[in-house]
This record gives sequence, C-alpha cells and structure tokens, in this order.
Amino acid sequence: MSKNKLHYDCAGYVYGYGDLPGDQYLEVDNFEQALQAFATKKSLRIIDGELVIEVSRDEKTQEVLKARDELLAEFDELRVQLPDQEDISGVVDTAARQRLAVYRQALRDVTLQDPFAVNWPTLGANNE
Repeated sequence: MSKNKLHYDCAGYVYGYGDLPGDQYLEVDNFEQALQAFATKKSLRIIDGELVIEVSRDEKTQEVLKARDELLAEFDELRVQLPDQEDISGVVDTAARQRLAVYRQALRDVTLQDPFAVNWPTLGANNE
C-alpha cells in the first residue's frame, strides 16, 4: 500500500499533502480518509505521531449555537414565570430580574468564545 505525506505545522495542524518542501510531515496509510476530511473542511492534526481528524470550527460553532439556543429557550420559560410570581406576591424581584438579564447576556456572549473551549454560564440555585 502506498503512503502519502501530510505536512503539518509546529502545533500539529496539517496544512498540505503530497511532495512539499519541509521535513515536518507524516506518511499515512489512510490518505483517502485525510483527503475526504480536507474536502469537508475538517481539522486534521498530528498528535503523538498519529493523524487525528477533528470536527471543523464551523461544525463546532453550529453545535455551540444549537446548545445555546436550547438554553435561551429554557431561559424564556423562566422569564415568563417571573412577572406572574411578582403579581402574586405583590413584590418586584429586581435581584432576580438582574440575575436573569446577566444570564441571558452571558448566553448571547457564548458566541464570542472559542467553540472548542466554551465556558457555559449558569444561573444561581434559587433561579433554576
């Protein structure tokens, strides 16, 4: 079986294949799989001398957005309940309103983070 070269940078990310200048490459047997991953814009890395195919940044971003949208939908349910509770008690809970607003903004700001290292916001125990 013929082997083909995958060239990678100092962080291990594959940037090219075939006969290219440079001595930082890996010969792989599963070259067709690597080509298919390139074609679908997946991330290829060499880790400990092995080819690792990861989801693309776009795919991961879409996963994060979907999860964020689900959390926003859950938040909307909490937000709708708050005025009812205030009407029943006769007391406007400004602290709860502020916590909910901060949480919602933090959910919106998730998209500013690296999709591979998202720090998900949480609500306080008394709001869940």
